[in-house]
Amino acid sequence: MSKYDPRKCGAKCDVCPLGPKGALRDWSQPWKPVPPEHHEGARAVLVSDMPAGEDVKWGHPFASPETGGPWNRVLRRMGESRNDYGIVNVIACGSAGNASGMYQRLNDKVKRLNKSRAATGKSAVPHPEDCCKPRLMKDIERYSSIITAGKVATKAITGVTRGIDKVRGSPWALTEEGKKCSWDDEAAITTLLPTYNPKRIQANPVRFNWGHHDLEKARRLRENR
Repeated sequence: MSKYDPRKCGAKCDVCPLGPKGALRDWSQPWKPVPPEHHEGARAVLVSDMPAGEDVKWGHPFASPETGGPWNRVLRRMGESRNDYGIVNVIACGSAGNASGMYQRLNDKVKRLNKSRAATGKSAVPHPEDCCKPRLMKDIERYSSIITAGKVATKAITGVTRGIDKVRGSPWALTEEGKKCSWDDEAAITTLLPTYNPKRIQANPVRFNWGHHDLEKARRLRENR
């Protein structure tokens, strides 16, 4: 199988700090972006933040116990499987360290790197999320139902910055440009429902039932459209 290259889907990997020449990538390992997981006939896609170490190792999303475990358990309770969903990350490349808190650590690294570059008169590097945005939007355009797993994914697609505890379970309709609109608007082409990231479910099992409730609601929305 050929190596996955997000640049073919619009990602700006050559200027990304996690890219093949990036200052923040793990140079002890080969550059290995994690491809999205698409399945024929799937109408819904789950969007998470970025791959964990196990995801990078095995070359597919939600391969780690912290991510794949809770996701698979929720699907089994619903009588579904991974093949009923696509799985896409906001950022295609992983970062060093534990899966929990990975995105925030990346934010901190980007800020420190740009502070150091500014001190020497160099221009700032873009955030990996911005570099991957064109690829993300291309990956999700085939789906009529989007489930955003956590604040990072919700913000990446909608621009909404509120915490996931405040927006989870609230269904939205989106235009082709990702703008929120009313359900009866002719421009509405996609439903979006935010829920918890599986990493947060793993950290607090009480959220398992909430995540299951959210996915059931997303399924009902698909069936009624």
